[in-house]
Amino acid sequence: QELTPKRLALAGIVGEVEADDSSLYELLDRTYPDFLTDAPPRFSLRVEHCPRPSPTRSPESPFATFTFRDSLFTMDGDGFSGVFDYGRNHGVLIQPPHLAALEGFLTGIAIKYLLEDGGFLLHAAGVKAKTGGVVFFGPSGSGKTTLAERLNEEDGVEVISDEAVALRPTGGGAYVVEGLPWRGRRISAPLLGLFHLSPGPDLAFHPLGPREFLRALWPNVYFTDDGGGQFSCFLEICEALAGRVPCYRMESDRNARF
Repeated sequence: QELTPKRLALAGIVGEVEADDSSLYELLDRTYPDFLTDAPPRFSLRVEHCPRPSPTRSPESPFATFTFRDSLFTMDGDGFSGVFDYGRNHGVLIQPPHLAALEGFLTGIAIKYLLEDGGFLLHAAGVKAKTGGVVFFGPSGSGKTTLAERLNEEDGVEVISDEAVALRPTGGGAYVVEGLPWRGRRISAPLLGLFHLSPGPDLAFHPLGPREFLRALWPNVYFTDDGGGQFSCFLEICEALAGRVPCYRMESDRNARF
């Protein structure tokens, strides 16, 4: 029986996943039904299954190592590896039958396409209110998840993600915030504002100028290259974004109720 590839929507970028085992398709159907689409794909990825190996890395080791050279993006981990060629918009991932490696590789692949389209992936929490979406970013432990959970208790508020969101332009100077299949929901909302979380005794908001905004934002942006090319692209995006969307430093006691 011929297997039909699955297409996943990743923040406006569609990736087609072709597998040699129907169990992966069934897993995608169960886990990410809202992100499956029939839209034309931007890239394709073939997944070839291999036996699950015995762990060889220590628990302190990173989940995987990523490299980007010329047009090739690679990922290597414990029992899995992937190579993606942006020149062909196609790659191959060899992995045991689970989703962790696939999620990491698809995310890495999408980052470059998203930057080319004028957007980026941000370590942040995003929520959708009745009038649009707002994003809260900062280092781990700054209170993103706690704040998202509290806002989710408010009437008419939906959590897009408490871990990572995509920001991208929609034309006419407008931007949207939306979730990815992992640690997020397929919710898209007009971007109303960005808030950099900082500790403080009282709730206060301070407007950020373009330079302050850049210094606060870029450590929380995901990149896959170490040569500066993606960062240079991000600088242009950040300049345009800062001129269109309100940006604030939000000071608060993360344990306070407000």
